[in-house]
Amino acid sequence: MQQGESSMVQPLTPLYLTCVDCNEEFVFPVSAQEYFIEQGYQHHPKRCKSCHNTHKRGDGNGSSH
Repeated sequence: MQQGESSMVQPLTPLYLTCVDCNEEFVFPVSAQEYFIEQGYQHHPKRCKSCHNTHKRGDGNGSSH
């Protein structure tokens, strides 16, 4: 490793994303980002927790807000 390479890694910070179903803003916390990295997921979540749960159950389009 060359000097200065480790400074290229940015620390994780909470991300504010918009749900594709209800268009509400939701927080993608650092702990969830770490889990996504550990699991090898390549993309951020598209839905807030409420819409994710609705979508997972198959109860309509997820517009529960």
